Amino acid sequence: MALVITLIMLSVTLIMAIAFLAISRRERVSVASSNDSTVARFGNDTGLAAAESQILANILTTNTALYDYTLLVSTNYINPYGYVIGSQSPTNVNYVYRSDGLPLNGADFDQNVANLLILPRAPSW
Repeated sequence: MALVITLIMLSVTLIMAIAFLAISRRERVSVASSNDSTVARFGNDTGLAAAESQILANILTTNTALYDYTLLVSTNYINPYGYVIGSQSPTNVNYVYRSDGLPLNGADFDQNVANLLILPRAPSW
């Protein structure tokens, strides 16, 4: 009798452990999705605040008699000679090739994005 009760309790414990693992995995995916959503919302808010401040700066510094408001575009410095490996500078950005003529790899793309500090444009490749 004790053996049967022990086996039943062991199976119940096993089922509970499996259920706990399944729930914790689902929660981890949910937290990652929530984190990505929050990062995207913060990026959106940052871009909106930068655009608003640029528009206001143009209005305040432009001669109001002329109403000479220019278009606002995202810009960043592109190195025409190619991306220099290991250089952390806002002027070291190139999406096409490295300075040695080879194509960019994953680490180069990561550093390119990190170098986009001054009015960066979205990378499109």
